Amino acid sequence: MLLKRDAEGLPLLGHPCTVAGPVSPEQDVGKLLEEFPDALIAVTPDDGCITFWSRGAQRVFGYTSEEVIGRSLIDVLVPLEHHELERQLLRTATEGALPAYEGVRKSKDGKTVYVDVSMRAVTDVNGALMHIAVSKKDITHLRSIRESAIVEDKFRGILETASDAMVMVDTAGRIMLMNDEAQRLFGYDGAELSGQPVEVLVPERLRTAHEAHRVGYSLDPKTRLMGARLDLFGRRKDGSEFPAEISLKPLRTPAGTVTTVAIRDVGDRRNADLRFRAFLEAAPDPVMIVDREGSIVLVNAQTERLFGYPRNELIGKPVEHLIPTRFRGEHPGHRLHYALEPRPRSMGSGLKLHALRRDGTEFPVEISLGPIVTEVGTLVSCTISDVTDRQRTETALRAAHAELEAFSYSVAHDLRAPLRGMNGFAQILLDEYSDKLDAAGIDCLHEIHDNAVRMGALIDALLSLAHISRTTLKPERIDLTRLAQDAFKRLKAEDPQRQVEVVLPDHLWAYLDPQLARNLIDNLLDNAWKFTGKTPHARIELGTANTEGVSAYFVRDNGAGFDMAHKSKLFGPFQRLHSMTEFRGTGIGLATAQRVAVRHGGRIWADGVVNGGATFYFWLPGPPAEAIQ
Repeated sequence: MLLKRDAEGLPLLGHPCTVAGPVSPEQDVGKLLEEFPDALIAVTPDDGCITFWSRGAQRVFGYTSEEVIGRSLIDVLVPLEHHELERQLLRTATEGALPAYEGVRKSKDGKTVYVDVSMRAVTDVNGALMHIAVSKKDITHLRSIRESAIVEDKFRGILETASDAMVMVDTAGRIMLMNDEAQRLFGYDGAELSGQPVEVLVPERLRTAHEAHRVGYSLDPKTRLMGARLDLFGRRKDGSEFPAEISLKPLRTPAGTVTTVAIRDVGDRRNADLRFRAFLEAAPDPVMIVDREGSIVLVNAQTERLFGYPRNELIGKPVEHLIPTRFRGEHPGHRLHYALEPRPRSMGSGLKLHALRRDGTEFPVEISLGPIVTEVGTLVSCTISDVTDRQRTETALRAAHAELEAFSYSVAHDLRAPLRGMNGFAQILLDEYSDKLDAAGIDCLHEIHDNAVRMGALIDALLSLAHISRTTLKPERIDLTRLAQDAFKRLKAEDPQRQVEVVLPDHLWAYLDPQLARNLIDNLLDNAWKFTGKTPHARIELGTANTEGVSAYFVRDNGAGFDMAHKSKLFGPFQRLHSMTEFRGTGIGLATAQRVAVRHGGRIWADGVVNGGATFYFWLPGPPAEAIQ
């Protein structure tokens, strides 16, 4: 090979030619260049066509000289995104020696190779301009070490402030950095894993799949949460595994794009989730859990049965999937409004809500909503009740109520008229024809008159009892002492000869509907007045007492009392423990008192001793009497 030297004594390369005769010194130099340990390449200045390719270049890049001579250096070795930069460098080298720079190349097997490049423009033996490029040996490993150092210096402090285990991984999936929490979680010293593939932290059975997921992520790196609905696991140094949630975040650094991986051991939460799921399955009603976006996260078996879907067909679906089509447009707005102010709430009792089964049938529902605060955000618990049977019952009750109203109207108007006639004609006979009747006839007329009056009283009592069930309650602060005083004035006016000791507190307060409160007190005091009628020193008391674990009101008397064996009959309509000849009455009063207490959410009960008096207690929900001022 004939070589021409430049001013600095460097050889100029050209196409080799055959020379006869003994080997010249120039040929020795050519052989030496061929064996140059680094990559030595000659290219033309206009199109970068390779004209010389040393064995060193073959070792670094994998191509033989036969594969590359005559081809473009840029097309063969330079990644596409660096083409324009390399063309500029070739043009710059034409004007003189180019300072060494770090170049990016691709080898024959497709791997990225980082090399230090020096380039100089020279002329061959024919005076033609060409470029000599010297690429020093592959520095990829050294560059990786340098990049790791740069990343570690800049980001270690940031990683250590994180409460989660943090691992930093390069584009090849190698571990660059771990914080102290990651070392504690996995049981490794950070130096043990530096440069190791991240799959070392994944159970062996999952590594192949993980590599595929990692490659897929590298093609579209973005912030991503993994594990909330997946079964992900980490593997410690000792081989033990733990369920994990992972957050991925790409990060641009001076060394290129790396990925920060936040790992959280969710074993305790997974156990809590299992307990929660067991609780959910034990719930008697259908329950579903919905996320902020309205997607179904979890359902129980009762929900499957109610809607006819297997749970795998519900999970991930929008909750609107279970709502009739005509209501779906409005529901996202209602859902968003609830998300702005999440709190326990019942829906449906005053609304006509409907749900949709898998078979397309609709059914009425009531829904209870409740927020559940979790680490992944606020979820909503929806308890669903199918109220089909209840609505049928309510419809039947409304029909029965309408019939009762009609019956009450008939009783009030149609039955009273004949009674008034019977009573009136009996009275006329007594007033105008008593001298024409014997004693037996007069007794019969008195009996007719008395029974007509009693029948009228029974009708009034029945109407009063029915009215209590229909009355809309409007509770307010009531002075029971004043109602009792009014009742005793009425009773004494009806029987002025009676001498009864009345014991009343100054003010006894309660929360009751005013009309029903009077009805309650009147009936209890009427009962006490009646059954002390044969007691020489009658005594009736109104007050409060702690009994059966509650603070209750009471009406107590020292009259005839009753046998406790028959106490179950006390509050039944027309149930009597004494004969009409002993004590007159309709048998409706105590039933009416009980209906008033129950309508207010309370209860009534009694204690008694035959000929030893009776005490009737009634308890009402809300503050005790002494707390109502």
